[in-house]
Amino acid sequence: MTQAERNAHRSKLRKMKTEQEREAYRLEHHTLMQERAKAKGITLPAEPPVGGAGPGAGLGGGAGGPGGNR
Repeated sequence: MTQAERNAHRSKLRKMKTEQEREAYRLEHHTLMQERAKAKGITLPAEPPVGGAGPGAGLGGGAGGPGGNR
């Protein structure tokens, strides 16, 4: 996914009101990503990661994590 696609995906998830909405969208999105991967000769797992990354999860380590303010 491009950075713009990831941002749009995260934004859409944040706007959803219920866990059921997010789960349905997450499964649908994973199916689309599997199709894109297959077209490139890549195989993704049959199931998306359990529960996704969760709210606020990102690549930054935060203050005390790797690269944080020490």
